[in-house]
Amino acid sequence: MLHTQQLEFTKRIVPLVAVLYFFSHTLVSSAQSKCSLNGEPVPCDEMPAVFEGIFIGVLGFVGLVLVGLFIGTIFWIYTIIDVLKNQKEDKAVWFIVIFFLFIFGSLLYFFIARSERKKRERALVRL
Repeated sequence: MLHTQQLEFTKRIVPLVAVLYFFSHTLVSSAQSKCSLNGEPVPCDEMPAVFEGIFIGVLGFVGLVLVGLFIGTIFWIYTIIDVLKNQKEDKAVWFIVIFFLFIFGSLLYFFIARSERKKRERALVRL
């Protein structure tokens, strides 16, 4: 469910970024002899470099978000599998928390329930 939402987001954002890039070059090429950026005069031949920098920044940010979502999805799947295989108590509750809260639920499980279970397992091994 969440994976399809991520794909839908990607399908929407990539064309939007491409359109913004196209219009930035169109606006720059159709500019008159006087160009300004933030109200200050700028040579018109420098304007494409400004818009390319903005485009690269937006593209880099979108790339980082997509990488973060990919890593988060892998962690989410890992915690769901861990709950189903190893959790003895409150398995259904933890599954629901992780499934609906995505990364936040996975982090809660990882730092609360999983760490407590690991401590109990280490204590049993010592006996």
